[in-house]
Amino acid sequence: MTDIRQTLESAVEAHRAGKLAEAEKLYKQVLAADQNHVDAWRLLGVVASQVGKFEIAVQLIGRAVQIRPDLPEGWTDLAEALTGMGKLEDAKVAYEKAIAIRPTFAGARANLGEVLNKLGRTEEAMACWREAARLDPKLPEPPYNMGGVLFAQGKPDEAAEYFRRAIEVQPGFSPAHNNLGAVLWSQGKRKEASECFCRAVELNPKYAEAWNNLGSVWDEGGKHEEAMECWTKAIALRPGYAEAHNNLGVALEKRGARAAAIKEWQEASRLRPDWEVPKYYLAAAMASDAPAPTGPPAEYVAKLFDEYADKFDQHLLGTLEYRVPDLLVAAVKRAGASRFEEVMDLGCGTGLCGEKFRPMAGRMVGVDLSTRMIEKARQRGIYDELMVGGLAEALRGREGDVDLVLAGDVLGYVGDLSELFRAAQGAMRQGGLFAFSVEKPSEKEGEGLVLRRTRRFAHSKSYVERTAREAGMEVVEMSEAVIRLDDQKPIEGMIVVVRRR
Repeated sequence: MTDIRQTLESAVEAHRAGKLAEAEKLYKQVLAADQNHVDAWRLLGVVASQVGKFEIAVQLIGRAVQIRPDLPEGWTDLAEALTGMGKLEDAKVAYEKAIAIRPTFAGARANLGEVLNKLGRTEEAMACWREAARLDPKLPEPPYNMGGVLFAQGKPDEAAEYFRRAIEVQPGFSPAHNNLGAVLWSQGKRKEASECFCRAVELNPKYAEAWNNLGSVWDEGGKHEEAMECWTKAIALRPGYAEAHNNLGVALEKRGARAAAIKEWQEASRLRPDWEVPKYYLAAAMASDAPAPTGPPAEYVAKLFDEYADKFDQHLLGTLEYRVPDLLVAAVKRAGASRFEEVMDLGCGTGLCGEKFRPMAGRMVGVDLSTRMIEKARQRGIYDELMVGGLAEALRGREGDVDLVLAGDVLGYVGDLSELFRAAQGAMRQGGLFAFSVEKPSEKEGEGLVLRRTRRFAHSKSYVERTAREAGMEVVEMSEAVIRLDDQKPIEGMIVVVRRR
């Protein structure tokens, strides 16, 4: 009996040290001596779970709970293995059994909350986490998990409060530092976010997600070399990390290493075949026999402009010499109109275009995919209504109500205009106007819809005319103009006004 106890102690010591093969061997030695040793069955199953052999883990831990059905730890370990298999309902039942045996088992309640959240039962999950935090205020996971739910619900201030609470409970809990950084980054607090990500990787140098996030913040702040080092570390730690491969690809392209960038995007696409963003980068970066996408992923556009929001006005008006709002005002006036009761500003951004049209509008609505852009537009105080969402979707809710639709330097991030034009036609009153700008393809790029290496679309004159006509609108104004600069080079475009027939 003494030998069995000593062998088990050695197994547990090896297990805690991460020597899983050694621990497995010793647990089996215990079972060879005692086939009914509950802890050996259970902990052998935990080893199997830790290496991803969840089905085997369920069998091993299942044997333990058969022998000792009143052991709550056995049911929680079984629940974790079932979760790994994706059997969430079974895992829920196992956690509930552990709690029934020991109602004060805070860890089981916290884990049950995670399962309920995965099942979409968010309110029940939050209740579990609140009770777990009450039972054991020293557990960091309940406030951490509640912060995650609140962030996903678009409540960043409340989320940050819970992540800070998790850090107060356990200052070395690196996931809370990482997620607090993500919240602060979403609020435009770049310096504070970078400090959180730095703290996360300091606490856990093997934290791939935190390295990836730190890279994004540093890249945005101009620390491009440091950012590339971060993404390289993230990939070394987790070779299958598609997001880090994608980010590294963008950085390599900025350095002119397009072939290397393409390899990173190809790897990201291989790792996550359903992810459209790296596929979009690839389509813009390389010629392909495959059909080009007809539009960018909404995720790409929203992220691009969320990160651009704080410097948008200064960069657009100063560096890029943005002229579209003034050009649109002049074109609309040439079309013979100067007053509009209802105006829809599509892709309104921070409100640069809307500000120019405010004196001509009775009521003005702005819509944008970027939450951060909408926040900036709200500060301008020129819109009667602001919406976060897709452009065509916003128009479809306004059948026959709109006098003027605007899209200033937006359609390059839309691509195929057929759906948007139909939605605009349906939203406008008879004789209503749609004023917009497009980039014009070069002679080399040809006619039609063209995806450029800038990852923006260009639209030819014939394409615009045909698509407007098919949507029930006629062109009343179309003029060529330099709409802004890009890399200190003029971008040739067209200012267009169409009317609903």
